[in-house]
Amino acid sequence: MVYDVMKQVAQTGHDIGQAVSKEINNIPRHKRGAKVASVLKPEGGANSRYADAVGEEVGFEALKSLSVNIEYPISVIVNPQKGEVLKIGYHHGVSETIFCYFDAVDGTIKVAGLGSDTSDPENEIHRVGNNGAWATGIAFTDPTDKNLSDLFVGDFKTAALVDGNPRRYRASPINAVVFDGVTYEIDENTDEKQSLFTSSQKDIGQGTVSWDMFQALDLNTAPKDAKQLALDIYGEIIDRNKNGPFDIVRLYGSMSEILEQFLETRIDGIEPQGVGSLALNENLPNLVPITPIVEGAGGYVVGFDGHPIRHMKLTDGRPNVIIASNETILESLEELVNLALA
Repeated sequence: MVYDVMKQVAQTGHDIGQAVSKEINNIPRHKRGAKVASVLKPEGGANSRYADAVGEEVGFEALKSLSVNIEYPISVIVNPQKGEVLKIGYHHGVSETIFCYFDAVDGTIKVAGLGSDTSDPENEIHRVGNNGAWATGIAFTDPTDKNLSDLFVGDFKTAALVDGNPRRYRASPINAVVFDGVTYEIDENTDEKQSLFTSSQKDIGQGTVSWDMFQALDLNTAPKDAKQLALDIYGEIIDRNKNGPFDIVRLYGSMSEILEQFLETRIDGIEPQGVGSLALNENLPNLVPITPIVEGAGGYVVGFDGHPIRHMKLTDGRPNVIIASNETILESLEELVNLALA
């Protein structure tokens, strides 16, 4: 029963990503960046735009239909520290709920603009030209009677990442779905499923590592020593002639980064060039769907202390994270981090 429910949930997660991409890409580029408070980014301002609100509404409508079909209510997490959720659906006599973490647009500035100037209605400037890398991410628990405060990252076993602006010619997966412990890509034309894998490369010097220290300088959430730690880590990973990677990659949008750098099908022997990722003070809406997807493809997601992120409670806050394609790469990245921490 639960297996069939979650199979439908996994497909819906993928379909939401597709629908969000279609809806947002149909909005004229100069209209996507209007400052509008959304449900999941209620602070508004620079962190919430028209594209966010539109994408969220697409997702909420799909979740309403899903709730009816599977006969379970869905609780979309707004703020785990404050215990805030958006409840979708009600079913008499059903005590369990499915918790959902949903980020309609991971990489809002890619869609909505950065430093745009709309002060003169006759000569508006919309700075939206960029590499176009953004994605939708969504993750679900099984039906549970747990409270929000009792949830672990590992309770979210079903998830989907969907590229919001896929390339014309394939360079990487355009979606990744994890269900029943297996990560796969769904063909957009045939619905055929193809398993996805992380890299088997064991030499970190022959792979790229994503380096996300952006949140280390967040004035509201980052620890005081985060900036110095970011600089120390950079000093260790920059040298490819010692123990560092071949190159460092930085994309604004962690979900796009996972799709573009970290996963492939191994058809015809093709594997990704990315072997790892380091992030300080990572956002939970990014981390929750990424964790089961990476693990379902054979990779590792751990904290700087070496403990699996799946054992972390949502209320524990924002962690420092190592993502590795295999155990050997994990050991290499842990060694670099430990050198920086020494």
